[in-house]
Amino acid sequence: MEQSYVAFFDILGFKDLVSNNSHENLVEIYNTVFYETLNMNEPIMKMIYKAIPLLGTKDLETIQTYIISDSIIFIQPVSKKGLLYLLAMSRIFSSSCIAEGVPLRGGISVGNVTVLNEGYGTTVIGDGLVKAHEIEGNQSWAGIVVDEECFKILNDDPETAGMVKALCENYSAPLIKKYNAVTKKGIIESYVVDWTKYDLIKSEDDVLNSFSQHNKSIDNPRVKEIISNSLEFYKYAKGLNK
Repeated sequence: MEQSYVAFFDILGFKDLVSNNSHENLVEIYNTVFYETLNMNEPIMKMIYKAIPLLGTKDLETIQTYIISDSIIFIQPVSKKGLLYLLAMSRIFSSSCIAEGVPLRGGISVGNVTVLNEGYGTTVIGDGLVKAHEIEGNQSWAGIVVDEECFKILNDDPETAGMVKALCENYSAPLIKKYNAVTKKGIIESYVVDWTKYDLIKSEDDVLNSFSQHNKSIDNPRVKEIISNSLEFYKYAKGLNK
């Protein structure tokens, strides 16, 4: 058992992604959108964080990734820098996925997680995973909400108490923003990952098109609601709601 930060992502439009593409095309989408993105992200992350002496790259290598059908899981053991790495990886990953036509929604939490690698397969269990999954499942937009329990751990350590504010709130390209997230339970003010900061997503059309790429339908009222809510976040993050 190990205390870990957990990011749980769900692929939006997954049913259409599977139903409206050949199996060969589906495998190619996964290889391109997920695995190539992850392979490219790691050296980028190391390059960025190597330039910040306070951070370094040691903890980055401990992130574990699991992809099962429409679920993607990142696990990062709790450390002084672990949450920042997980947030940064989540931002790059979600932005890349939207740009490649596979929008995600997600939740990030902290708790007990155990990974059992036995002869019959791999099992991931723990309340950290459950909490992240619950946060993800409550979202009504392509957004990633961060459980404030994650920040309490950093704030309890004098060495990292100011790191969150410096790098996540006041940094010129913040990893997170305070936002009135639209959920199934109503609007809830939350810390959310800001996936708009990269040039991969240049306009509202890029966000909109992400939901219809790879032969996905956007005619369903629920899908239209999620698209609308996602566009509202893009406009908010880009300062276009004035």
